[in-house]
Amino acid sequence: MTKPALLFAIIAVGFAPNALAGWVAEYTSGDVVYISSGKMKQVSTEDGTSSLFDGKTGKSSVFSTSKKIYWQGTGEEFCAVMKQLIPQLDQKPAKPSISIEPAGNETIAGTVTRKYQVMADGHLHSEVWVAENQELANESKAVNKLGEEFSSCIPAQSTEEMVDRDPAYLKLVNQGYVMKEVTYLDGNMPVSSDEVISLRQENIPDSEFEVPAGFRRVQSLMEIWQ
Repeated sequence: MTKPALLFAIIAVGFAPNALAGWVAEYTSGDVVYISSGKMKQVSTEDGTSSLFDGKTGKSSVFSTSKKIYWQGTGEEFCAVMKQLIPQLDQKPAKPSISIEPAGNETIAGTVTRKYQVMADGHLHSEVWVAENQELANESKAVNKLGEEFSSCIPAQSTEEMVDRDPAYLKLVNQGYVMKEVTYLDGNMPVSSDEVISLRQENIPDSEFEVPAGFRRVQSLMEIWQ
């Protein structure tokens, strides 16, 4: 599963008055994710865009710093856009049989994780390392929940993508924060991998979760992604 399955707002948990009220995760891909006060931001190095998600309003924004434009909408509005951009398949891919097996513990970026192997039709589909940090796990549940709303309208294009929609897989990632994931082809060839290399708590200003001033709003996400 790609981080887009991670790219969604959260509901803030309570912090002590002097506690640091946010999380910052940096990835091997160069992406950076900010989480604080029911909001989330992902800065993507792949396409130069940033995505904002507000758990209180249920709205998302995507903006391009280079083009100085942004799109904003609810999950329903996002789905309407995606149904126009992505053709609906006449025949859905076959749904594989999923099983998930624990495979030990590992510390990643100073955080204890539990490793799982996700099997599809008896073959290794992916390995997932889930953080056992309870505060981060609580926030991540809301991230994944809203993420499901935004991704539900994007049709799976392959059997592999069907795994990411399976209830057993969703239950796994909803129980914590995914710190690392490696996806395999034919059960033995790694085809994608991303990992958190730095995870820290810090106070994040509200302005970090706002579209920069002066950006022009557009109706089509394609204007941003092209």
